[in-house]
Formats: sequence, C-alpha cells, structure tokens
Amino acid sequence: MATKPKRKMKYPPGCARTDTMELVQENLSPINCADHARWLRELRLRNHSAVTEFVRGRGSKGSMECILQMHNMTRGMVLMGFGVDLTSIILDSEKMLKAVAERVRKTGSFTLRANEIVTLNELLELHEAQLDVATVGDLDRAYQKIKAEFRGGKRNQLSLTPEVV
Repeated sequence: MATKPKRKMKYPPGCARTDTMELVQENLSPINCADHARWLRELRLRNHSAVTEFVRGRGSKGSMECILQMHNMTRGMVLMGFGVDLTSIILDSEKMLKAVAERVRKTGSFTLRANEIVTLNELLELHEAQLDVATVGDLDRAYQKIKAEFRGGKRNQLSLTPEVV
C-alpha cells in the first residue's frame, strides 16, 4: 500500500499575515503599551533576577545566558542609535562578560568582582532605558541586526562552551 507523498507548502498555513495595517500598527506601538505589558514585565523580572543572582554570588549558567542575551539586545539597540553616546558601557560589558566566561572555564565559579558588578548594573540600566523608549519594530530590527552579525561572522557570539557546566 503506497502512500501519497506529502505536499510541500511554501509557507505553512497561518504564517502569512493578511492584515498589513495590523503589522504596521504593532511595529509602531511602544513596548510598554498594554498589549505587551506582561511580556515586558517578565523580561524585566528575568533580567533583574539574573543580575541579582550574580551580585549575591550565586550566578549560574542560566543567569549568565540571560545576561548575554541582554547584552546582545542592548548592543543591537546601540547600533541602531539608541544610546550611541553610551557605547563605552557596551564595550566594558563585553570585556566583563569575556572575563567572567574565562573565569568560569577555569574555576567553574560564576562570581563577579566589584568593577564587574558596577559594569553589569550600568548595562542593566542602559537596557531598561532602551526598553522604555523602543517600539516593537525597533526590537525586531535590533534582533535581526545582531543575528546577521553572528551569521555573517563579523563577530563571535559570546556564549558559554559546553565544557563550562
């Protein structure tokens, strides 16, 4: 009993947007509007809890990855023009994250030094300020910009290697 080959669709059903005005309105809406309030609250809680874990000396791989994601998104927003005068925070936080990742590889400890805590708090403040003024479309474009940089090989992705934990 032969079965019919499954038809390959160019787009899966339901993925194409039919209402373009809805897409435009969503991209222009600020993140802190009522539609995205729950998502924004959860994002901020996740970021703050990751930073708090590190400050208390109980950092983990999950909290490190959360901070890496926050750094990447903040960097993408700076590349788009949100806080260009604060580029030094991005550069300092990148150095800090590389130093912490190296320390984790050597010792297995996710502890921060005093200057690294200050840098991490500055990164969190910048990220929060960007979220206050950004729209949904801005975040999407920043994400696409960072993704293209990683894919294009322009920069290496900061991440923990499998040997770390």
